[in-house]
Formats: sequence, structure tokens, C-alpha cells
Amino acid sequence: MEKAAENVDAGAAAQLQLQLKLFGSWASSYTHRVQLAMRLKGLAFEYAEEDLGNKSDALLRHNPVYKKVPVLVHDGRSLAESVIILQYLDDAFPASRQLLPADAFDRAVARFWCHFGDDKLGPAVGAVFASTGEEQEAAVRQVHENLALIEAELREGAFKGRRFFGGDELSCLDIMHVCETGIFVGFNGLMSEKLTLCSSYQRVDH
Repeated sequence: MEKAAENVDAGAAAQLQLQLKLFGSWASSYTHRVQLAMRLKGLAFEYAEEDLGNKSDALLRHNPVYKKVPVLVHDGRSLAESVIILQYLDDAFPASRQLLPADAFDRAVARFWCHFGDDKLGPAVGAVFASTGEEQEAAVRQVHENLALIEAELREGAFKGRRFFGGDELSCLDIMHVCETGIFVGFNGLMSEKLTLCSSYQRVDH
């Protein structure tokens, strides 16, 4: 009976995974976050590539508020915003590899730095790519200041002595910042003012 129950549970989990569909774009680091997370968790999903210049009716239907990727559809219900999706995947699939710490305080700290990435670092990087000359130089300085804060946290703060932000394994924070470093590397050749990754920050990219 116990073996039969295990088989039923495994079958139900597989069926649940097959109901996952991700709308994304190859050019979106936010999409890459969700793709990487789902692969680390071993979740099967359908992927729909979006043309961001001609968004599909399905994307607009599933994300009528922001009208952007990524969007995760699970059993007909949709979620937007990459960090929210990553947190949901932990809650919806507790038997899979967890991306956030089990400890409540550590989990709150991780969420704080996730918010920092999207609220401070991401917009600063966007400003670099959207500007030129002195404005771009100022934007690059802002990026470096934000990276220095992460550097300090890695060296002396909550993440001191860890191989990754999450400890010995990749976590939600590592996923976010690995995807960000890909943008730095990809676009540095296009700019006169270079972005330089801090030494500890580079560890999550190797």
C-alpha cells in the first residue's frame, strides 16, 4: 500500500509539473531567472517565446497589468514578476530543491536582497544602457556603488564565509545575480564606460 501511494504521489507530481507554462524572451534576464530556477528544481514546463515588439494575445491576457515577461501559468492561473514566481515555485513544489532558506530570518534577508537587486541594481544597470557620455559615467558609478554593497555583504555580512548566497548550493539570490552578470558581460563591449564586477560578486558567475 505504501509503495502504491508513492507511485500515485509521483504521478500526481508529474501531472502537476506538466501544467506549467512559461512565457518569456531570450533577451530577458528576468525570464532566465525563472528558467534556471525551474531547471534546478527539476520541473518540466512548456516554454513560449515572446516577440516583445509584437506581444501575443495570450501574454496580454495572462499579464494585463504589466504586459511583460516572464509570466508563469500553472493549471490555468497566471503569475507575473520573476521574484514572485521563484518564491511561488518553492511554495507550490515543496518536495523539490528549495531556493529560499528554511529559517524565517534568513529567508527575510534573502528577500531583502532580492528586492535590492530589482529596486536598486537593476534600474541602475538599465540607466547605463539608456545613456551616453557623462550621464552614462554617472550611471556606471551608481552600479559600482550598488555592487560594493553586495561585496560588503558577501565579505562581512549575512553571507560571509559562504560558497554561494544560499550556502553550499545555488539559491534564489544566486540565480538573480548570475543572470545579471550575464547582462554585464554581454553589453560591456557596446559601451565606452565599462562595468566592473566586484571580486566576491564574480564568484557566483563561475
